[in-house]
Amino acid sequence: MEEFKDTTRALLVPSFTLFLSASGAALLGYGLSWNHGRDTAAGFCLCIIALSTVYPVYRNSLAVAGAGKGNIARWMLFMLLVTITGAAAWRGAGGIAGCPPQLGPPPHRCLVENAERRRHDRRLLLCADNGCRCRIAAVAPPECDILPGDILSLRESPDPIAPPGVNRLDDQYRRRGILYRTYLADGDWRLERRQGPGVRWRIRTALEARIGRLFSPESAPLVSALYSGNASRMDRRTVLNFKRAGVLHILAASGFNVGIVAMVPLALLGLFRVPRRGIALATIATILAYLAITDMPVSLLRAVAMASFYSLLFIFGMERSILNVLFLAGTLIVAVLPHELYSLGFQLSFGATLGIILLFKPYRRLLRGLPGPLADSMAITLSAQIPVIPIIAWHVEELTIAGFLTNLWAVPLTALIMYLSIAALAISDLCIRAATLIAGLTDLLCTINRRLIELAASLNLHYSAALHHPAVIIMMLLLVAPLLPLLKPRWAKLVLLLCALILPVLLLSPQHGGPERMVFSSHGSAVELRRREATVTITGSIRDFSTARAVLKEAIRSHCSSLTLILPEPDYRDIRSFSYIAKNAPVTACVIGPRFRISPSLGRFFSDLERDGVTVTFREPRR
Repeated sequence: MEEFKDTTRALLVPSFTLFLSASGAALLGYGLSWNHGRDTAAGFCLCIIALSTVYPVYRNSLAVAGAGKGNIARWMLFMLLVTITGAAAWRGAGGIAGCPPQLGPPPHRCLVENAERRRHDRRLLLCADNGCRCRIAAVAPPECDILPGDILSLRESPDPIAPPGVNRLDDQYRRRGILYRTYLADGDWRLERRQGPGVRWRIRTALEARIGRLFSPESAPLVSALYSGNASRMDRRTVLNFKRAGVLHILAASGFNVGIVAMVPLALLGLFRVPRRGIALATIATILAYLAITDMPVSLLRAVAMASFYSLLFIFGMERSILNVLFLAGTLIVAVLPHELYSLGFQLSFGATLGIILLFKPYRRLLRGLPGPLADSMAITLSAQIPVIPIIAWHVEELTIAGFLTNLWAVPLTALIMYLSIAALAISDLCIRAATLIAGLTDLLCTINRRLIELAASLNLHYSAALHHPAVIIMMLLLVAPLLPLLKPRWAKLVLLLCALILPVLLLSPQHGGPERMVFSSHGSAVELRRREATVTITGSIRDFSTARAVLKEAIRSHCSSLTLILPEPDYRDIRSFSYIAKNAPVTACVIGPRFRISPSLGRFFSDLERDGVTVTFREPRR
């Protein structure tokens, strides 16, 4: 029981109330401005909980710091921070539910705020210079040479996004302040002024070019993804294998990456006896520089903020609490980027980190009979999974059992790959032979890692299960039960952990065990999905994205290793929908009927398939 009291006291840090108030204000802002009752109710509840924690947090702070006049100043500062954070989150969430401002007639002059290169396209964030600074999400072909800071002239007006509540994708755009979207085809835009790539863009380009030269074509995308947190340029089948093996989090830059990068100044400066505060400052500078050259995923923002706050507390000699640092990082992100509250990455990152902080020690004591490294790895995996399982089951309705085993070797092997790749890149200008040798060893480890993950994915331990599914509920209860103080025998706790992994396997069937034939018909679409073991064939016409998303979801759920697309009479809408499927599924073959029209969209579709090595056949589909 004392252990639970210590955990409760650890949660009562000032930043906990800050985080709750900022999150509640953001949800209230979205809920009231969009007339969403669920968001409004959740925000109201969080604000009530935040108010209820004020006095316990204050008492706990006095117990830690001691009574005195300084506590009055701390309390006033605390209340001021609560007010400012809540107001910032409210302001960031409100004022975005109205109709998009009018852009006027084309051409539209736009500034490129961000440009993200992906496998099949280039994602742009534009800011229209029309007096209201309207933001536009744009997609361009991958060969377009558009860089941040460029000035473009759009010859066609972009499409306004849908009103709040119509579809989830447009809601995500609107929360980010994006009110228009467009596709930049050839002839639809003109480059007015080349600003020139900035330092950040030049460093990223040089790093990617060096990775491409040092490492093999199979390993270079993985190494690049480990650094940037962007796996969009990796082969789709490889990404799906990581997902089915329960180690997709490795490809998302987070605290794992920050810890490895932070070790570089710690190791180098420690050799020269640099003072610890100097090393802490160098560590902050290093991880901030690393953040600047990445795509800045929210998991990496959280990790960098936590590491920076913790180092600053050490430099100024203040009390350091890892929970306080976690909630400070969350408050900062919610206040500046309130839309991240709705993102899966934010919820998974903070949920897994909170689980590790609170539950690692109890699980580690439970597994004390095992070898130290193995017990540590298992305890981290178990403590991180308890908050993550309900989040994944709620958002994507999936449950992965393989991750409990694959994380034991995949995480340390990936850490070794990152250390070797850093060494190879660092000495490539000094001694190319040594760098090539280290890069060859890195390629070998990447191949071993990929093969082991493929093997783990082939075990079919990735299931389709919603949050309310009995298997998910039973698994969560069995994982939490060993932590309860009423259960005393250690052997009984270990049996419950073993049952938590075995029972879902018995209750759930592999995803390719569903019906062999499914028909989707809506909004003019008529498409058939046929399943035969691990091969899926999609035949027909898809006229809208809602049907395309449903077909893609079912194809991914089927645990297919190969997918064939058959388009009997494709038109523009069919090409657009099947392109979406091809970019997100392991397509291996495509059959095009003889009755099709040559168009730019069809050319882009063929280019995307060619980039993924997909075989295209022109013939009359068999009935």
